Amino acid sequence: MPTSPTLDAILPQRELESDTPNTHLIVGTRRMFSDESNLSLEYYFQSDGYDASEFQDYVRLLARAGAMGLGGPIGQTNLGSGSGLPSKFTFDPLRRHYLIAGYSKPKIHDDWTVGATLIEGLEDLSGLLSPTVSWNAKEWLTLSFAGFIPIPGFGTACAVAKNPDGSCPSGQSYSEYSLIPQDVRVLFEARAFY
Repeated sequence: MPTSPTLDAILPQRELESDTPNTHLIVGTRRMFSDESNLSLEYYFQSDGYDASEFQDYVRLLARAGAMGLGGPIGQTNLGSGSGLPSKFTFDPLRRHYLIAGYSKPKIHDDWTVGATLIEGLEDLSGLLSPTVSWNAKEWLTLSFAGFIPIPGFGTACAVAKNPDGSCPSGQSYSEYSLIPQDVRVLFEARAFY
């Protein structure tokens, strides 16, 4: 009995024969303050990321595959490992330009640490905000709570044909991080060191 192709098998294998080298670049800075808090800012570029028209094609392919029952509804699962095991986050960027900002403030009352990380797609201003709180309850036990909050940004890719004025029909506009199928995800973690 023939099996249906998976979404990964249908996705275009771009630039397999290209002589142009793929460039991945990350530059950034980090500042540690006198209270041991730190702030980091990084810019990430990948030349083989989707441009606007390729991302448009990707969104339409996801919509068609979902309609055919091949890939589920529009939504990428970059918040998990795919193996069934819990995973904090897998950064699998689709586009070309990103800003990554992080802040951490340790040694708050009774060994509490708070922080936040923001991954911002600079092409559609969608992103993912991840606030964290951790507590060293014992010298051998750390309890952590993390949230993952997608920021939809400005959707420019349409899952269906655009309106005559070039806009997407209502509810059919997507940005990279609006493809995440959850509105909010939380993770509680207990680590014991022995």
